[in-house]
Amino acid sequence: MKQTLKTTLLLVAVFFLAISLNSCGKKNSDTKTDTKTETKTDTKTDSGNDIDAMINDYDKLMKEYVEVTKKFKAGDMSVSEKYTELGKKTTDLSTKLSGVAAKMTPEQSKRMADISKWAADEMQKK
Repeated sequence: MKQTLKTTLLLVAVFFLAISLNSCGKKNSDTKTDTKTETKTDTKTDSGNDIDAMINDYDKLMKEYVEVTKKFKAGDMSVSEKYTELGKKTTDLSTKLSGVAAKMTPEQSKRMADISKWAADEMQKK
């Protein structure tokens, strides 16, 4: 079970790194011309809603995962199946979000980073 936790935290850290690196280069490509900027903004708005929904799902999932992880660490073996299930869901959703990281706005990237940092900090507490 410790390996699952370490793997999940590693994936969260890798996801955060990917978003951070992606956001750095993103600003240059968005400042071409007014027409292209308007088109890109419209596209981001459409896909942005889907990304926001995914981030909302990730936020809810991470809150539940942190809660179950704390119980598991405290010795509550009744949550072991839920712990494993949530670990897999977290990994799957992190992978999906990594796939759309290039389409995220800086605000969405920051929100993802904040959620990931919060979850990692909470899971480190004893």
